[in-house]
Amino acid sequence: MALEEEAAWGTATSSSVMAAMKRTATDMVGSADGKVRPPPPAGPAPSGESTFINQKLKPVGAPDGSRCWEDFYEMQAQVGEGMYGQVYKMKEKSSNETVALKKVRMANEKEGFPITAIREIKLLSKFADPSERRHPASGENIVRLKEIVNSKADADNDNKGDIFMVLEYMEHDLSGVRESPNCKLTMSSIKTIMNQILTGIEDCHSNKILHRDLKCSNVLMNRGGDVKLADFGLARSAGDKKRLTPKVITLWYRPPELLMGQQEYDYAVDIWSAGCILAELFLGKPLLPGRDESDQIAKIFDIFGTPREPPPPPSYASPMSPQGDVPPPPPPSGPPGESRVTWKGVSQLPLYERFVSRKTRPKPYRLRQLMQDRTPPHFRHFLTDKFFHLLEGMLAYDPSKRLSASECVYHDFFYHDDPKWDRSHVKQMKHDLAMNMRNLDDSHEYELRVKRKAERERAKRFV
Repeated sequence: MALEEEAAWGTATSSSVMAAMKRTATDMVGSADGKVRPPPPAGPAPSGESTFINQKLKPVGAPDGSRCWEDFYEMQAQVGEGMYGQVYKMKEKSSNETVALKKVRMANEKEGFPITAIREIKLLSKFADPSERRHPASGENIVRLKEIVNSKADADNDNKGDIFMVLEYMEHDLSGVRESPNCKLTMSSIKTIMNQILTGIEDCHSNKILHRDLKCSNVLMNRGGDVKLADFGLARSAGDKKRLTPKVITLWYRPPELLMGQQEYDYAVDIWSAGCILAELFLGKPLLPGRDESDQIAKIFDIFGTPREPPPPPSYASPMSPQGDVPPPPPPSGPPGESRVTWKGVSQLPLYERFVSRKTRPKPYRLRQLMQDRTPPHFRHFLTDKFFHLLEGMLAYDPSKRLSASECVYHDFFYHDDPKWDRSHVKQMKHDLAMNMRNLDDSHEYELRVKRKAERERAKRFV
């Protein structure tokens, strides 16, 4: 399903974009062999998002001129890998500062620069330069982009050179921390993590940015207790009213409206993903680990009930009172959770009838019961009404009924339920989180995945 506004998912392939890349080579990374040359004559101006290449691709504060990473950084280890590139831990030779270099995947690009990388650089630059922001959000909970560098041309990269984003290094991601046996998160730590995640989402939404790939492995953490959102490759600027692809957000964190084919959506998709993360921190494992899209929607229906249209308003005849007042209608009747499975407009979603058969017996809403049954005993007394108001508000079926990021950040769960989150003592609460992680080595989801694979290979040799 090719949508014009999301074309290619990957590449800006026009010759005009290539011309723009060449015109800005000295600003961005220099030429492929690492030497700075005068820009070629200007060609036709690119259109759309790719015009950003012609305007400003080097983040604020980056050194002037060309920089090859081999000259300035020392490779230490690979710490991540995804659909759009690899991430490496490196040390800057002059300052000994540890940084992360994210390689832009160019293997499948016959011409042009990946549109996902353009978007990520463009959006992260908003937080590097306050003048670029649409709203004076702090950006403290967004990973910082430091500069763009290239690699020297050689046979391994078809004599073109590779391009890297230089980011601040964060020792952990939330997936690695949650799965590590050396770190047992306390409720105070969970609140410190979650409030920073929501603050980062609030910053994105205040600047009209949809993240569209929130998950534990994209939540980074450092030894100082700072928590930051990363991986903006699927992020988009919001508010243009164009149809968007529903094929975004990792399956386990994807909201039901996208699974059922909705193409017009807003910030609420990020709130659903954040709600899944909150539930995961309580449960100690993912809330909705589906195998594929059909299994994912089945798991959602099993917990949240079968969604359906709200019933029509009751029509009844009521005698007028002497004053002419009409008495209010009687309260709605039905089983507990009935209102949580109603979703106005759900039957109009493209894939609704594929997943919801009229012959299927509707399933009830049972999120509260599941959380009470599956949450470890030492956390169950934290499952208060305020907690459920927050969780259910983030995981509402109807996107229009989900809480906003700001409502989540300032929710009573953080400020009234013990242990209380106190904004006036943020440094102390971050310190407590850091102490909770003091026995952890660098821990990322990629490293855990490689370790598990090695353990499986070892086990096979002894069978």
